[in-house]
Amino acid sequence: MASIISFALETEGFIVTRVTNGFDAWESIQLIQFDVIVLDVMMPRIDGLEVCRRTRALPQRASTSILVVTAKAGPDEIITGLEAGADDYLAKPFHPRELALRASALARRSHRKLADEVPEIVVTSSSVSGALRVDLDRFEAFLDDRPLRVTTNEIRMLACLIQNAGKAISWEQLLKDAWGVESWEGGREMVKAAVYRLRQKLDDDPHEPRFIVAVRGVGYKLLPL
Repeated sequence: MASIISFALETEGFIVTRVTNGFDAWESIQLIQFDVIVLDVMMPRIDGLEVCRRTRALPQRASTSILVVTAKAGPDEIITGLEAGADDYLAKPFHPRELALRASALARRSHRKLADEVPEIVVTSSSVSGALRVDLDRFEAFLDDRPLRVTTNEIRMLACLIQNAGKAISWEQLLKDAWGVESWEGGREMVKAAVYRLRQKLDDDPHEPRFIVAVRGVGYKLLPL
């Protein structure tokens, strides 16, 4: 399967580094700046989700896209994978061409520059002493002056919420802004998992939110200034 996936990725123009277990994957990720990482959940030695979590804990890998493949495709498994930091989730069996196209889409979104549209977005919340700031040119986010360890999709989602502070934004709109797609199987769960991760990184209690609140039947909103 690894050979087939590698070949499919190479046909899309990727230069592929292939490993056969999670330990070697983790070692490679620490040494090489990849555009896209493809992880199988059931890798030996270290499973794919643990490798995903470790990768997301590295500030220098925050912009790297991660695609997780697995034989388990239930809603709980998808949410677990996305909460671990995956940008996309592909269930087996799948066509290698589909995986390669998804990887290409992830790579394009990671490289896309949005600076011409909004070079910097700054918002200050009255519920905290400082400010949330997202720089879409450098793909960086800050709470006060503290850098946040966020993925590119999380940055785009946070930027959308900041631009529309005080307004309820549908999960479909957040999916479009963060992932660049109109619809996606499991899209609601992807957005829910990304919001969950953002709340964790903002130390935001969903029961007493300071930043992001859920709007029943609609989506989410950032608390107004």
